[in-house]
Order: sequence, then structure tokens, then C-alpha cells
Amino acid sequence: MILYLIPMAYIFLNKRQPLHVICYLALGFIPLGLSFVIKDFNCFNHFPKWIDSVVHFSIRDKLIDYVNNVYDQETTSIMNLFIFNKKDDYSYDIYKIVGNLSISYLIVISGFHLNMLKRVINKVICKPKFLAEILSLCVILFYTYLLNFSISTSRVLISMLLGFLLPKNKNKYTKTACAGILSMTIYPQIIKDIGFNLSYICTFFVIYILSYQIKNFFINQILICFVCTMVSLPFIASINNQVSLFAVINSLLFTYFINILFVILILIFLIKWIYPMQKYLCWFTTNVIIAFNVLNISINLTVWKIYLQSLYISLFINIALTIKRFSKR
Repeated sequence: MILYLIPMAYIFLNKRQPLHVICYLALGFIPLGLSFVIKDFNCFNHFPKWIDSVVHFSIRDKLIDYVNNVYDQETTSIMNLFIFNKKDDYSYDIYKIVGNLSISYLIVISGFHLNMLKRVINKVICKPKFLAEILSLCVILFYTYLLNFSISTSRVLISMLLGFLLPKNKNKYTKTACAGILSMTIYPQIIKDIGFNLSYICTFFVIYILSYQIKNFFINQILICFVCTMVSLPFIASINNQVSLFAVINSLLFTYFINILFVILILIFLIKWIYPMQKYLCWFTTNVIIAFNVLNISINLTVWKIYLQSLYISLFINIALTIKRFSKR
């Protein structure tokens, strides 16, 4: 229901025809109907298996084996966590510390990471723009395969494909809503996934903030970090049973730090002759995270986290709608 509210609110605020609302509701019943047919069958999980059967080996496993054989244990753990979303005992401890800081969504590879990768490709290949778009789609498609077509990255890939195929005048709300419906059509049980819900709702709020076209880059980024952090708090509470009092500050400080690190590791993890650089980056990142955790203060939300998620997101949607309505006046 929450996933329906934001696109429908957009239609209402922009005085779209009632037919659009009816069509949107009708489309929403497609995943519902399919869920009774395919049940728990996950199409996303079968895509990498099919590719592996075609090439007769797993490219992901080969790359992970390469990292395991080249680097020491701590560096390997951090690189596998940041690049392949693969956790072991050491990296899981780091992941838990990041969760204590209420920024675990920055570690899980999602839209922000893939868009950062796309920006780098577009900067390197400025012209022709069409070639840059094709190359970035191919790179992200391959990287999504390396992540076993995880739910969060698959939704972003579908959004990018729609952005490439649909007319440029189509607004971002429509493309994101269509990507959500297609994702749920491919795998209806995706609606139960916390990562999918979190990335989907955060994406809508980012589009909402960008619609104000704030010219100051820093104010724009601070607002995005603040709103995304506040929206994600109930999801973080449902995973970690606690929320950091410094969640917004942690998000502001770590968002670009972690994403820049992600891009650097993607670009250099295969170059073994600069091993000291990769080792130092992983060591530095680990110690920064641990240092911030020492200063961290958290609130335990085990008792009322069940009620927090729906009420909290509903409140945020109503605030956003109210601000948008009054700003139009």
C-alpha cells in the first residue's frame, strides 16, 4: 500500500485524469495475480544460473577466488563486502558496526552505487552520449549479474533500461513506478523484501527533493541525505532493533566516502601490483568505521519497531504532500 501511495499522490497533485489512477491500480493487481501462480519462484535468482550454464562457469566465483588468492584475509573480506556483497565472519562484524551507525544501506549495493558508476562512465565517455548510455547499461548489466541479480540492483537496472527506452519527456516518477511494477511482476514476493521497499521509497523522495531544483549543490546533498536517512530509520530499526542518534550526521559523512571507495575498488581490485594501495584503503575504511562506532549512541527500539514502519512512512508522505501543495500556492 505504501508503494502505491506516492505515485498516486503525484497523479493527484498534478491533476491527472482519474483514468490514470484506475490504470495504475489495475497494473498493481498483475503481480498480485501472478503471486498465486508462481508463488515463491524467484526469476532473479535463475538469471545468473542460466548465464553460468551458458558459459560453463561462474564469472562471479572466479573473480572472488582471484581476490581470495591475491589479498590478505582482512583486505579480502572488505573487498568482497564492498564489491560483491559477500560477507564472512570478519566483514559481518564490520557490517554490524555499520548497522549500529544506522548507515547499513550504504554498504548494500543499490541505486546510489550504480548511479555513481554510471556517472564515472559518462564522465570518461562524454561524446557521443548515446554510446556512453549503451556502455553504462552494459557495464551495470554485467555488474548486476556479478551480484547474482540481487533485488536492489535488479530494480535499478530495470529503471535504467526504462529510462533508456522510454521517451525522455517521461517524468522520473513514472519510470520508477513502472520499474517497481515490473520487478514485482517478475518476482511478486519482492514486496516483502526490506531492501526493495527501502530503495524504492528513498528513490521517490530523492526525485521529490530534486523536483525543487535547488541550485546550491551542498544544500541539495544535505537535504537528500537528511530525508533518506529519516525515511530509512524504521527499516534500519526493523533490521538492527536500534537507531543511532547520529544517523543523519553519519549519513552525511559516510555517503560519498563509501561510494567513492566503492568506485575506486571496482576500478583497481584486479590490479594486484598496487596491492599496498588496496590494503591501505580497506584498513583505513575499517578503522574509520570502528572509530565512529566508539563515539556512537543508539536507542533500542525492539518493543515498538513493529508499529514504527507504516506509521513513520505514512507521516513522511503526508508531510511531503502538504509541502508540495502549499509550495504550488
